[in-house]
Amino acid sequence: MKLILIIRWLLLFPFLIATFYVDAQTEKKPSNLKSVNFGIKAGINVNRLETRIERYINENYMGFNGGVFARFNLTKRKRLHIQPELNFSMIGGEGFFENGGRYNIKSNTLELPVALGYKVLDFKLINVRMHAGPFASVSLSRSIYVLDPDFPSNSNFTVEKTPIWNGGFFIGLGSDIWRFTMDARYKFGFVNMLGSNVLVQDPGAGFKNGHFEFSLGFKIF
Repeated sequence: MKLILIIRWLLLFPFLIATFYVDAQTEKKPSNLKSVNFGIKAGINVNRLETRIERYINENYMGFNGGVFARFNLTKRKRLHIQPELNFSMIGGEGFFENGGRYNIKSNTLELPVALGYKVLDFKLINVRMHAGPFASVSLSRSIYVLDPDFPSNSNFTVEKTPIWNGGFFIGLGSDIWRFTMDARYKFGFVNMLGSNVLVQDPGAGFKNGHFEFSLGFKIF
């Protein structure tokens, strides 16, 4: 059954490419040259919990991201742009200590990033972009698991004590190929996901989310 599906896709692939090519050639104005674009995107996050605590071993946490974006192409040649987005993003992280302690924080968020971008290479149907900007997010749902044999009081923290709001900064690279967009970003979270006074032995240690974000999008217009 799987082999039949693969063969079907292989047979359809040349026709899809031909359709995209004809559409791109007949489009009155390429999407890269329009003043405003609107599109959808989806991808994955590779999350880590950043902390100053020694002997903490991080484990990557994979999460989904997806949403909509609007790109406002500025200047006459459309090289500079501002791109606000509204995304659903799964962030957090997990890790452990050699003594058996474990910290696991996950949050499903509604996120608003605003990217300022510049096309370093710009052709008719393809470009390469650099971008950076701030983001803010609010947690829709979150979970926490803390086990700390050395500091049992840390294990008493519940979801209600963790912050709802988060924010930070991101940098990244992207490319547009016809109407498709590809982006790779790294996001620095500024907020301690366990709250400001979680770690009684080291209140300044913090557990902040840092993650790589990879996404594929499509410009509807």
